[in-house]
Amino acid sequence: MLSNCQQFETVFNHPSLDPVGTTIELPVMFRQYHRRNRADSNKYAALPVFDTLPRELVPHWPSPYRPPHMHYGWVLKPEPLLEFAEQHDLLFRFSEPESDEDDEELGENKRPEPRRQLSPSELRSAKTLLVEERVFTMSQSLPELTLSLSPKPPKSLRIVTGHNANRSAVLSLYSNYDLPNIPSDEFINKLAKAMGYTEKPRWFLDGSRVTWMRWDIAW
Repeated sequence: MLSNCQQFETVFNHPSLDPVGTTIELPVMFRQYHRRNRADSNKYAALPVFDTLPRELVPHWPSPYRPPHMHYGWVLKPEPLLEFAEQHDLLFRFSEPESDEDDEELGENKRPEPRRQLSPSELRSAKTLLVEERVFTMSQSLPELTLSLSPKPPKSLRIVTGHNANRSAVLSLYSNYDLPNIPSDEFINKLAKAMGYTEKPRWFLDGSRVTWMRWDIAW
């Protein structure tokens, strides 16, 4: 942990961060003394999304506490990743779909038995499987898409849950803990074009790591 901490002895300067010396009045939920409780969930969801990251939320060692996890990126667009998966045989399915050959095996004079109506619990399970298939498919597609853009894509790229992203997933270019290894502008521009983004990335709050923690405590 100590070696990771020491990376943040540096004062980082980057266009996605507020200038050094800038201070703003953060919402209470972002402040160091705030401790999360069960009633906070909706409040976290309503927190602002930042165009540039406030200096208070940039990790700095040897401060004894590290700030909440923030992600710089966009609300995820599933369609480009799903289309890429279909084009490159990356679609994930828990079971193979029925083929036309199954119908042919029934013969001309035989009809398939009508499918019974699913129960509410079975419908919920089926919908859950469909969602999970999409998630797995996108997770498989993202590394392959980035490899098509660069032979050495950044390791910081990931799909995460954004607490203040209207309950949507976020395509994270990097977090406030990836500042020593920020992707190049060239790569970010290529990815934005491939994914159909025209707006600039912004800073979103992580879906779970939302409080200040001591450096020596794992997330």
